[in-house]
Amino acid sequence: MPNPFDRKYMLGADISYELDFILKHLLEAVTTVDDLREKVDALVTDSTARKVIALRDSTGSFPSAGSYVEVKLPNNAVITDIFIYSPLGAVTETSSASFTLETAEATPTLLASVETDNHAGGFEIRQDAMFVCDTEAKRTIRLKAGSDVAQPNPKALCIVEYIK
Repeated sequence: MPNPFDRKYMLGADISYELDFILKHLLEAVTTVDDLREKVDALVTDSTARKVIALRDSTGSFPSAGSYVEVKLPNNAVITDIFIYSPLGAVTETSSASFTLETAEATPTLLASVETDNHAGGFEIRQDAMFVCDTEAKRTIRLKAGSDVAQPNPKALCIVEYIK
């Protein structure tokens, strides 16, 4: 009897026969309703993986003066955590600075933002999130520098954690 999970067998021409065969063998091993639920859940549950991406420009710095860094996450990724950080003294600029992490939608969704009165003084925010990237515009995220940011920051971090 062929193994129902053998790749050669699964690529056969008669898909209905294959499904009947798999269901028959699935049900033979089931003795209770709970067993059936457990086996069906195991078949239909998709595994997920937690991933992390860091947003920086081509020089490895945060953007400056109204520019942005853009990245596309996988379709249907779920953003779970955002961390934006700059250490004390990373830049010499002592004026205010602001950064936002947002989508590329026509009306962008703000995912996280940070504002500081002294860019050289550093900053840190951690934002829990539950944002589903289910459209092209939602999965395209941008780290934008405000017009008040005079210097690129080579030591700043924008870390986005997501599940795919």
